[in-house]
Amino acid sequence: MFAKIDLKTKLIEVLRIFQSVRISALPVVDSEKKLHDVYSKFDIMHLAATRAYTNLDVPLCDILDSIHDHNTRQLITCKKTDHLFQLMDKFVTREVHRLIIVDDLQHVIGILSISDLMKFLITTFDKMSRTSSTTSNSLTNGAGFVCQSIDS
Repeated sequence: MFAKIDLKTKLIEVLRIFQSVRISALPVVDSEKKLHDVYSKFDIMHLAATRAYTNLDVPLCDILDSIHDHNTRQLITCKKTDHLFQLMDKFVTREVHRLIIVDDLQHVIGILSISDLMKFLITTFDKMSRTSSTTSNSLTNGAGFVCQSIDS
């Protein structure tokens, strides 16, 4: 299970979640449980550096607009059905550290981090190398990486 917060979540609670779960970002959902924003540890550092909020008992809906420009900010999402190379392309071209996994209605299903993707690639290539070392003709017969969807 992954953590997510809503617009009414107070800043102090967000800090507690970051500390207890040891994650770097949380999806923010609206009243319909649809993805609205992503709040990260970087956002907290920005607030601290600018001393914009000394009251930690304020809900996120009161501070998100002062941190993120929703006219230009794009939330980078993916679907459970996206292929591996589509996911890698999003990470590289959008220069993000995480993708928010959503369904067709923009409900948050999970988060895919670059670390998650790296673990998957390492595990997959380790399995492939063990298989190819036991199969003598695997490379000469055109064996390659098969792209499949990644489930969270």
